[in-house]
Amino acid sequence: MGQERNYSGFANINHILEKLLIYFEKYKGIKDNISLAAWPGAKYIQYVVDNKKPYIPIFSHCDSNFHTYVLDLCGDIYACPDIIGRKEYSVGTFLPELSLESEKLRKWRNRTIFNLKSCLECNYAAICGGGCTLEAINKFNNPLHNFCIKSELKKILELLFDYYYDELFQ
Repeated sequence: MGQERNYSGFANINHILEKLLIYFEKYKGIKDNISLAAWPGAKYIQYVVDNKKPYIPIFSHCDSNFHTYVLDLCGDIYACPDIIGRKEYSVGTFLPELSLESEKLRKWRNRTIFNLKSCLECNYAAICGGGCTLEAINKFNNPLHNFCIKSELKKILELLFDYYYDELFQ
């Protein structure tokens, strides 16, 4: 709970994706049973392949930026399930009575690509949604800082685009 992720291994993750796509080619049909959703941008490509229409852009990274409330056993409320236990990031309490800290909650709810300066001119912003709020907290101690993985996302999209090229243009 509340564990910090390390994205310095993205090159390794991209290598794993390359190997997985080779595996998919070798063993046709296996891709129906393995989700690529863990790779940023994969849902975008998969949606286009499956639906033959453009992906609906995202303006925030996940539901924690809209409407998620996570309750812990101590009576605290969090906006993200992965941050439970880090009391300094609690957005309120429900015991002994309900109380929300509007300023803390606002930092989660108002986090969109329109509020993150580096996202305003980024070609990938509508795919990544400004990156993970928790990762911004872990790396910059600021939920309103972007967590940019543009270079990694570009490589992932190139791999997936190459893999799905025939399905995209048939």
